[in-house]
Amino acid sequence: MKKISFYLLLFLAYVLPLKFLSAQSPKPVQSPMIDTKDVGEIKGASGIYLHKDILYVIPERCGEIIQLNTSGIKKAPPITLKEMPSSIKTLEGITIINDHFFLIDEDRPRVYKFKMDGKYVDQYSFNAINLDADANDGFEGIAYNQDKNLLYVLHERAKLNSKYQAVIYTLEFNEKLAVFKTVNTILIPLEKGLFRYSDICFKNNHLKAIKSRKDEYYIYDIDIDSNGIPQLEPHYSRTDLTKFVSDAIEYNEKKDSKANRMYSTNLEGITLDEKNNIYLISDNMDGGTCDETVKKQTMLLRLK
Repeated sequence: MKKISFYLLLFLAYVLPLKFLSAQSPKPVQSPMIDTKDVGEIKGASGIYLHKDILYVIPERCGEIIQLNTSGIKKAPPITLKEMPSSIKTLEGITIINDHFFLIDEDRPRVYKFKMDGKYVDQYSFNAINLDADANDGFEGIAYNQDKNLLYVLHERAKLNSKYQAVIYTLEFNEKLAVFKTVNTILIPLEKGLFRYSDICFKNNHLKAIKSRKDEYYIYDIDIDSNGIPQLEPHYSRTDLTKFVSDAIEYNEKKDSKANRMYSTNLEGITLDEKNNIYLISDNMDGGTCDETVKKQTMLLRLK
């Protein structure tokens, strides 16, 4: 009996606590960054859209659309944009409607339609506010509300009546018309122009928008009313991504300290999957063309 008590006490004193501590040990942390060679080679990503488990990325000046799976691996060669008018210089946001790509022009109120093989089909204009915008502050995002048949187009930052604003246009989507009808326009104050909005996406009757400035990053969740019109305060909320972005970079730097990578944090694209995971992509070019060497690597993040 004494022997049994001794071994029982030994088990309770030493073995059981070790097993308990082992069970409570935290699981290894996984980086939210999808860090692959294929992602790193992307230059100037300016929009991203998830469709049938493929991430379609539009580089702004490369004349192509890149196809990745959700693990950041190329599914197929880039889709070359063919037969484009010479007036198209800088392409931005991307969405897919009825098995066609729809892209926007950074410099002009234009929406371009392409087949899924990259062949140019048509273009549409819309009436935009006359804004005092810097050369690089133009149209940045496009999203589609299928239920209401509406397009949302984002202008990232401009001055109107001496105040900095971002603008979201709500357009009636009608491919029979050369000019899309503007249903609604909302102005979003931009705190002395320090911030900018760089992309939007539509999911679950909400618009999600990236808002950022140097070393600060947010996702704004904007409600839509019963007519499909975006609503501002108090109908929107925000998620602070600043620590999320810095932690992702720090994790990858520690994981591969010899790689000596530098990541671009200029978030330019947002999209969601069916499980509401958010994908964000950065633009590693500051002007220039796709032939130029870039110093920073494109960053693709997944926020669950």
